[in-house]
Amino acid sequence: MRGESLMLLLQWKPEAARRSCREVHEGPVLNDPCGMAEEHFRIPVCSGFKKPLAEAWEDFKVWN
Repeated sequence: MRGESLMLLLQWKPEAARRSCREVHEGPVLNDPCGMAEEHFRIPVCSGFKKPLAEAWEDFKVWN
């Protein structure tokens, strides 16, 4: 991953991240005791984008 662009994908499942990224690594666990149930998850770290980021952004941006 050295020298590559990385993206943290909040609330993404690793299998979904693999559709857009060549490598997906397990990042930290978000587990705030005051957080809501859906806010407890492991953060996937994506690298090696399959498309240029400018094109892939449409796949990545999710506004809840």
